[in-house]
Amino acid sequence: MPKTLTLTLRGIIMPEAWNWFDEPCISLAGVQAQVANGGTYEDILLDIDSDGGIIEEGWRVYDYLKGLGVPINARSGGVVCSMATILFGLGSTRLLSPHAKFMAHQPGGGMEGNINDFRTYLAELETEQARMLSVYATMTGKSEEDIASLLIDGQDHYFTAQESITYGWATGLYENTAEPATANRTRKPIMAHLSDGRKGLGLPTEKPTTQTNNKLDMATIMDRAKDGFKYLQAFMEGKKMVALMVDTADGKKLDITTADGETYAINNPVKFEDGSDVPDGEYTLSDGIILTITGGVITDIQDPAQAVVEAPAEEEPTASAVDADTVTISKTEFDRLTALETAHTAMSATVEQHTAMLARMQPVLTAAQAALSQKESADPKVARLPETPIDKRTAAPEDDAVTRKKERLAARSK
Repeated sequence: MPKTLTLTLRGIIMPEAWNWFDEPCISLAGVQAQVANGGTYEDILLDIDSDGGIIEEGWRVYDYLKGLGVPINARSGGVVCSMATILFGLGSTRLLSPHAKFMAHQPGGGMEGNINDFRTYLAELETEQARMLSVYATMTGKSEEDIASLLIDGQDHYFTAQESITYGWATGLYENTAEPATANRTRKPIMAHLSDGRKGLGLPTEKPTTQTNNKLDMATIMDRAKDGFKYLQAFMEGKKMVALMVDTADGKKLDITTADGETYAINNPVKFEDGSDVPDGEYTLSDGIILTITGGVITDIQDPAQAVVEAPAEEEPTASAVDADTVTISKTEFDRLTALETAHTAMSATVEQHTAMLARMQPVLTAAQAALSQKESADPKVARLPETPIDKRTAAPEDDAVTRKKERLAARSK
């Protein structure tokens, strides 16, 4: 019986260098490592559960697996979305568990730049779509035109397992007895990753820098939380916010709204001295402190003078070299603190929105109150009791006929 090498393809498709938090991901390096550790084999089974991901990395994995020159089959007990459908298409047999889902759509992403950049990007999208349609046509037995007419609306097209078999995406069902799916369901399926200033569909030329879980990082996280809650507490208690003017290294002045007028903190609003908005970015102060400003508030504070230099990886620190203040925590605790920081930032942003709304409403309310006071002073009203029918009769003047009748009655009585 031929030996089958099962390759587990779980998570987002992206280069290994981008996997900063050790999440399940599908990368060329990871697939190559599985193959290298798999020993001898005669065919390959791809066990896929993925939302899709980066186009280039997906095609690298596709070409590598196809170049192995052995029969390939594929199955999924979770989801097969976006770029993961191309890897699924490598299988001569493609099986889905009864409740698995398949999703196909056009390649997409985002772009910034001039008109020539957009033309280049559009051409790259059209090239990628043509490559995908070629694979889809081979999978389903349909023409590229038929599949293009399905995807032309630009929407995400989901298929159940049975619908996938009917359309031709899958060749049959299988009963999934494996572990529960580990792919990250919280992310929207993506076909191309375009962020951090990268243009087109290309990968970055440099490996992204990542923070290390050292003393400075943990101290920074705790300081952010303390400063943010301090500012939020002062605001909720109705304390008056105090302006603090600081100088930047290039001669600008930043007007920071603080809780005490002495120290700035995360989430403090920032304007230029003339009241104009401060563009997003990093600003180096005259004392060397670097403020990161996003959306008009401070989102990060860095002090280069306190940077901690890591020892080379090959050197083992001695007991005497270990700082007593250094705290090592688990990844779970680190993620929890990061989540708390994110939630706090979101809460502070909501408070800032409410503050801005009240600031816009205050002049209107003041003007309305002034207009009402002016109207009342110009047209005073005198309070009086309502008249009764008896009052009206008593107050009405007597006519001549009534007077003569009274005189006749008085004469008769004599």
